[in-house]
Amino acid sequence: MKKYLSLMLVCSGLFCQVDYTTQIQPIFNNNCTSCHANGGAYAGLLDLSSYAEVIEGGSSGNTVVSFDHSNSELYNRIILPESNQQFMPKYGSSLSQSDINLIAQWIDEGALETPVDVDCYASDSTEGVEIWGDCYSIDNTTHLGFPISIPDTASVLPQEIFSLTNLRLLSLNYSNISGPIPSEISNLTKLVTLNLSNNQISGSIPPEIGNLDSLFSLNLSSNQLTGEIPLELLSLTNLAGGVRGAMLGTVFEHGLNLSNNMLSGQIPENIGNLTKLKSIDFSSNQLTGSLPIQLYSLQDLLSLDLSDNALSGEIVAEIGNLISLEGVVTTAHNSSTSYNALDISNNQFIGTLPQSICDLPIEWGNAGSSDQLYDFAGNQFCPAYPSCIESSTGSQDTSNCAPLSSPIEGRWLAPLIEGVPANTMYEFINDLRYTYYCSSDTNGCDSTYWNSLDLNDAIPNPNPYTFINDTLTV
Repeated sequence: MKKYLSLMLVCSGLFCQVDYTTQIQPIFNNNCTSCHANGGAYAGLLDLSSYAEVIEGGSSGNTVVSFDHSNSELYNRIILPESNQQFMPKYGSSLSQSDINLIAQWIDEGALETPVDVDCYASDSTEGVEIWGDCYSIDNTTHLGFPISIPDTASVLPQEIFSLTNLRLLSLNYSNISGPIPSEISNLTKLVTLNLSNNQISGSIPPEIGNLDSLFSLNLSSNQLTGEIPLELLSLTNLAGGVRGAMLGTVFEHGLNLSNNMLSGQIPENIGNLTKLKSIDFSSNQLTGSLPIQLYSLQDLLSLDLSDNALSGEIVAEIGNLISLEGVVTTAHNSSTSYNALDISNNQFIGTLPQSICDLPIEWGNAGSSDQLYDFAGNQFCPAYPSCIESSTGSQDTSNCAPLSSPIEGRWLAPLIEGVPANTMYEFINDLRYTYYCSSDTNGCDSTYWNSLDLNDAIPNPNPYTFINDTLTV
């Protein structure tokens, strides 16, 4: 008994509590259940094969008396000498003193199935937490998502999820979850994929997400998130995403998808830190301001969707640095899904689109077809448009655009001054105007020559141009 009391004192100092599943049942399995099993028909009806059977007890009715080991027949039998006919285990050796002490402690703590600080035991017999009616191992659960059964009554992210510190995938999209993302999300430091899309999650994006250094894919789209994009999120330098194989095809795993929320503010300059990103989707928010120059350094980007915001400013020539921006097409179940290479439609962009946009590896020839993977419509871009998209910029508000002008240095111009003979041509070289009088049969001034003066700025007929000094204006 002295040893038992000593053990109790040590454990009490450490606030330990005996666990039936991992500490008591193994003692019974190793020493007792060869006889005390299957209802205990030949052993006083005492079955020690499970907690429920142990608590039910045998024919004596006082096999285990909670909180009182000294009056529990089980305890009194295992401390008898082996020579006693009532000794347990009847056909085995005496239990070790440590096992006896452990059984006594368990009884005196109430003979519980699980300690008060243990939620449940998972199917692998390890300590777990109960989430939506199922028990998940704290140590061994690495994936939580489809085909998880989420009850209709689920409303918020259970705090127990954040005890699963070895999770690598948390995918609870289309789960009817509301409320904010708890700051305890930072506990899940091994997460590679976090998908909470298509729920009713509200509040701001917690900065603690920035602690998830292993994240490869983050999808918070189609929720009710507000506030600005936290700078901490842009420290997740392993974010990438991309196309991966799946059953019967391929799927596109978003690198960073915050679309269809109510996020505001500007796109932070730190976006340039995410050099591995294959995709960015910030569409359908309330983002404002101009695009940070650092965005154009993301040379691995396959897809960039900034549509349906209030972004402004000009698109600069550095957009041509996005050398991988070609869009994504995945196939599965005999159908295909397309993701735009570049969608900046329905914003407030102004100015002219740079010619360098034509350097992007986009199939510009698919304009107007279902294969078109770009969209510039719904902005205030002014002509002249880059040659690759001249006829496919979509509707633009040009009411604030300055008159189109282009230099006429070295070009032939037909006179637009009333009274000048129709066979007169002007050429401007080094700020000087040269006048030519051509007869109708002179090849140098015929209509064919006129229409080929400049292939990029071919002057239509009838001619709407006028010239002021050395500038041609329409």
